This record gives sequence, C-alpha cells and structure tokens, in this order.
Amino acid sequence: RRGQAVSDPYDVAGHIRSALAAIRDNYEPALYGTPPLDESGARTRRADPPVPVSPHILDVRAETQQSLKHYTRYIRAEVRVSEYHISTIVDLDSINAMARFIDTWAEHLARQYPADADDCTAQMRSHAHELRQIVNGEYTSTLKLPMPCPECGGTLLARFKRGDDMLPPNVVCE
Repeated sequence: RRGQAVSDPYDVAGHIRSALAAIRDNYEPALYGTPPLDESGARTRRADPPVPVSPHILDVRAETQQSLKHYTRYIRAEVRVSEYHISTIVDLDSINAMARFIDTWAEHLARQYPADADDCTAQMRSHAHELRQIVNGEYTSTLKLPMPCPECGGTLLARFKRGDDMLPPNVVCE
C-alpha cells in the first residue's frame, strides 16, 4: 500500500483480542442493564434482569453476535494455514466460542487480509465500547415521539440515560 502505514499484524491481532476480551466480559452483564447504586455509591449486581429489557440492549447484543458470526464464518472460509482452510467447528450460538475462535486466528487474519482485520478491529472495538457503556450505565438511548415538534414541525426525540429512572432527562427536536 503506497503512502499508507502498514499495521503490524501482531499489533492488529492484539487489538482484536483486547476488544474480544471486553466483549466476553460485558456481553452477559449487559443483559442486566445498569444496577442501582447502593448507599455507598457502589453498583450492586441484580439477581435477575430488569423487566422489560431495553430494546437498545437487545439490539447491541444482537449486532455483536452477528459481527462475531460474520468474522467466524469469514475466517473459516478465507484464512488458510499452509494451503488448508481452517476446519474447526464453532458453535455460532456461543459468544465465548466465537470470540475464542476469532482470538485464535486473529494474527492469521491480520497477515492474510489486513484490510479485513482492520475492519474486524473497528467493529469489535465498537461492540466492546457499547457493551461497556450499557454495563456501566453510561449510554443513552433515543425514542422518537409520535408528535411533531411544536417549534419547527420536526421529529421529537426523548433521550434516556440508562439506569433505574425511566423518565427522559431531555426531549430534543431532530
């Protein structure tokens, strides 16, 4: 690639592996949303997920699973070891199994398909970031309201910070 810095495959694989570790650590806890603060300001773990689970949380988890499936399938189909494709059978319903598989072959992906490895890095980092935000209660979700903005006729959006308070902290015009 003329004029572009070529990333070291070892470093790229490390970035993928780091993001995968964050995904594994936060995927299940994200289902529980943000637990309430106790009297000392610490977050307690909930025994059961709050009902109902936010559609945003379900979407983030589904998108994460789809990306992991995509890269698992891609690596199996395209990445080679010597002249052979990888024949490992991976449970595509298991986040941990897919993450382990991608982790194992990340450096091969980075060496053989650097652009795809860069895309994988970006996607896995994005998923890891979103899952961490959910677990830490640092994200907001947006709901379109079924009425026009009284000032300009645009779409009204209610923005919610995740936590136990279900009232929107603000309503803005799109």
